Amino acid sequence: MLAFALAVPLPASAWRAINRNEVLPVSEGVWEVIARSRSGAQDYWCSIADFAIRQLRAPVNQRIYVWRGEGPSVNRPGRKAVQFAFGLPPGVPDRSSSLSLNVREAGDNLRVTAAQTYCYDRLPGRDRWLP
Repeated sequence: MLAFALAVPLPASAWRAINRNEVLPVSEGVWEVIARSRSGAQDYWCSIADFAIRQLRAPVNQRIYVWRGEGPSVNRPGRKAVQFAFGLPPGVPDRSSSLSLNVREAGDNLRVTAAQTYCYDRLPGRDRWLP
């Protein structure tokens, strides 16, 4: 029985952000934030910033780039997700000067500290993440 249990592949272990979105690796240096129901751009940015700071120990001035805009998850079929990385995807123009809160297109980006501020929009008493 133990041999059978060890032979069965287990799904990748998800890291949970403060807003309870899952963060899973996609490939080397690319992570996917999997949406909970009704997640918007602020939720995705909060999740990846929380992961970058608490899990990866990234510097707060590090830029996080959308690697692939919101679409089907590669880790959780049937769910929506956004993929992020610390660098621009190949062939994508640098839009670092843009002031848009977006997760639709590859290349959209924020500094870790700016993305983290979206975690603080949900203060106690107004927090939809708490039960």
